[in-house]
Amino acid sequence: MVVMVVHRLFVSSWIFVKYMLNRIFHEVIERLVILFCGNSGLAM
Repeated sequence: MVVMVVHRLFVSSWIFVKYMLNRIFHEVIERLVILFCGNSGLAM
């Protein structure tokens, strides 16, 4: 019984952590792309 509850908590928290990491990762990539495009645009 207790094992099931702990397992469920672990799974849900892991899904949440993966979701947060995905969001942060995408935001960083977007910023880098915008920065890169902006710099190359200025260079031209």
